[in-house]
Amino acid sequence: MANEPEFVRELTEEERKFTCFVRHDDAGGQCMRPAYVVVYGLAFCEIHGEEARLGAMSEVAYDAEILLERLRNPHVPRLNPTIDRALEVAITHLYEQAPDVAGEDYERALLAAYSDPSELVRERTHRWLEDEEPGLLTVFDTLVISLGTLCKTMRIAYEADQTWLVEMLEQERESIAAQAAVACAESIKS
Repeated sequence: MANEPEFVRELTEEERKFTCFVRHDDAGGQCMRPAYVVVYGLAFCEIHGEEARLGAMSEVAYDAEILLERLRNPHVPRLNPTIDRALEVAITHLYEQAPDVAGEDYERALLAAYSDPSELVRERTHRWLEDEEPGLLTVFDTLVISLGTLCKTMRIAYEADQTWLVEMLEQERESIAAQAAVACAESIKS
């Protein structure tokens, strides 16, 4: 995790005296595993931490992608060749290094972290899946987009030193992540 921003870091042995922050009822209740990683200032166990880390890193990569793509807009006057080449290198590097939030790594982390969501979450997600229509965003994709939005808001709150808001948003993120895990598991079955 050496090249990751400081809002995601592994805890030292001395810091691993806390338990995981995950506690939302939708996510299976209080996780009592020891903390392993910090994301947005919140301590997570290794399993929940991997899912939170991938979500946070995907949000940062997406934000950078949007910024870099703006510079490639065909309606903007061309950049000089040196900047154009540097931009292409940056975009290529971004695509190679960024975790893919819709990819197998994130799905695996999501399923591991939220393997035991509440029955209420299962029922609510199954009802939503029953209403899913072809040609529209899937339930899983909608939830992943929501997670990305929450991660962006959490990052902004963390950067503004609004710990209370990060904690509140994390509760919502856990609920949505649990729903996403159910939707992901159902898509694997079918």
